[in-house]
Amino acid sequence: MKKSAICRRLFLCRKSQTNEVYHVLIQVAIALAVYLTMQAYIDSVSKNTLFEKVYLSKDSGMLMDTIYGSPGEVTYEYKNDLVGLNRFKFNFKNQRASIDETESKSKLTAEQPYGEDINAPYSGNDISGSDYIIFSKTKTGMSTSKG
Repeated sequence: MKKSAICRRLFLCRKSQTNEVYHVLIQVAIALAVYLTMQAYIDSVSKNTLFEKVYLSKDSGMLMDTIYGSPGEVTYEYKNDLVGLNRFKFNFKNQRASIDETESKSKLTAEQPYGEDINAPYSGNDISGSDYIIFSKTKTGMSTSKG
């Protein structure tokens, strides 16, 4: 067999220029595969609402602590312009503020504990589909309602 026939076959040619071209092509293919994988991951994370649920659970749990710790009677209207509250279901029971999506198929719920005052008990309730939530503390207890 002639040497020119062997050089025509892939990766059998000993010329350094040909091997260098193949290395560059392989590196481009690997970089493209990594880019497409990362883009698919970013697209899946951008559609996920876990970050908003964690943010809202921590925010509402800290708000419950603040209202319980405040002296006297308090009424607070909670609005959030960063996240649409009407997309989420709020549940305040058993000293936990838990947030879930109203139209969710997943069971990922974000929860944040809060401290409860023994003198002002709170039985808890569910709130969904509202643009704002009203927190009220009186001498007899705590309540939350749809706005």
